Amino acid sequence: MAFAADIDDATISKAVRPLSISRALGRVVVTVHGSIEVEEASFLRQVLNDLIDGQGNLDIVVDCRHLTAIGHLGVAVLVEAGRRTAARRGRFALSGARDEVRIALLAFAPRSGVSV
Repeated sequence: MAFAADIDDATISKAVRPLSISRALGRVVVTVHGSIEVEEASFLRQVLNDLIDGQGNLDIVVDCRHLTAIGHLGVAVLVEAGRRTAARRGRFALSGARDEVRIALLAFAPRSGVSV
C-alpha cells in the first residue's frame, strides 16, 4: 500500500517497531508490534493520516495483539484517528488489545469513542 509523499525514508527508518498494513473483509488492518512511544507514535500518526485523509479509508482496525505498551502520545494518535474517522461517518476500532494496553487506553482516553 502506498503512503503519501510526506512519509520519507528517513521517517520510516526511525520507526523502531514495525507495523504492517493489509486489507481484510473490506477493512484496512494496521498491525502494530512492540510499544508505541514518541517515535513510533509520530510514525503511526503519519500512516493513519495518510490512510484516512490521503487515501480516504473509513473502515480501519488497529490490530493490537502484538502491542506490548503504549504511552500517552500513542493513545492520543489513536483517539485522534478515531475521531477523524467518526467525523466522516467511518469506523475505527482496536482489536486484540492486551489488558495492560486496554487499561492504558481507558485511563488516558475514557469516552474517546474508540472501540477497544
